[in-house]
Amino acid sequence: MGWQALQEVRRLAWDLVLFSTQEFAFVTLGPGHRTGPSIMPNKHKPDMAELLRGQHAIVGGAMAELMHAIALPNGYQRDLQLTKSALIRGTLATVDGLRQIPSVLAEMTLNTEAMAEAIEPAMYITEKAVQLAAEGMSFREAYRVAADIKN
Repeated sequence: MGWQALQEVRRLAWDLVLFSTQEFAFVTLGPGHRTGPSIMPNKHKPDMAELLRGQHAIVGGAMAELMHAIALPNGYQRDLQLTKSALIRGTLATVDGLRQIPSVLAEMTLNTEAMAEAIEPAMYITEKAVQLAAEGMSFREAYRVAADIKN
């Protein structure tokens, strides 16, 4: 099954849900991947990203079912026939989740202005420490110097 692949899909979906909120507004999902709630027509829900995030739970549940079923001694056990549905369910959820990603990414737009506005000078402090270390300062000292830089 694709539990690990869907872990990455889940992480991407979490990011898309978070970064498409009004508070961030870094991403706008395509019209086919979001819907407007009936009470607030000006708002859009990242439905596809939320559903992609949930695919991981389906696969995780199927894996748990399989792990419990195969905790058996060696040899053929008749109860192994019960694993087929979990295997199929998990595989279909994986394939379905992975199949959605290209269109979600192709149809979304990035708000680079909002992203640029979110960058703060403090985000570059580690880069400054690395630069100082590359210029010959010990990293321990470069870390201290960079930590003292005011935003």
